[in-house]
Amino acid sequence: MQDVTEAFVRAHEVGAWPVDRVAAAVPGDGPLADLRCEWDQDAGDDWLRLLHTSMVLALVWVPGPLVIATSGHHDLVGEIERLTATTVEQVAVAHLDAPVIAIRPDRLEEIWPGRDWPQGSVDASAMSAHDLWYATC
Repeated sequence: MQDVTEAFVRAHEVGAWPVDRVAAAVPGDGPLADLRCEWDQDAGDDWLRLLHTSMVLALVWVPGPLVIATSGHHDLVGEIERLTATTVEQVAVAHLDAPVIAIRPDRLEEIWPGRDWPQGSVDASAMSAHDLWYATC
């Protein structure tokens, strides 16, 4: 299990970053070619999803500079850093549906203040990136 707690804490401490530049650049050249972006900024979505056809390749956290990318797609992270001129926290997973990440339950309120974690639905000590997306969107 990969504990990603500190990566989220560091990204949360940095706070706002120009993630809208990523959305504006998709589809684009290089690593962003043939991708599409799902993000409803007006609805306050906390995640920007980068997809190739229907497959999510990366989750970009809006509240702070953090990217969860699938293995083999780390070029997306470099492109996101270039577009935003921001160093991002990186979480690599083999597949977004594999339960390989964990966040310490005692730090959830610090990272997502005022948000109720879906107890019983998502186990913060063993979840997939998609589970995390579901729990925090």
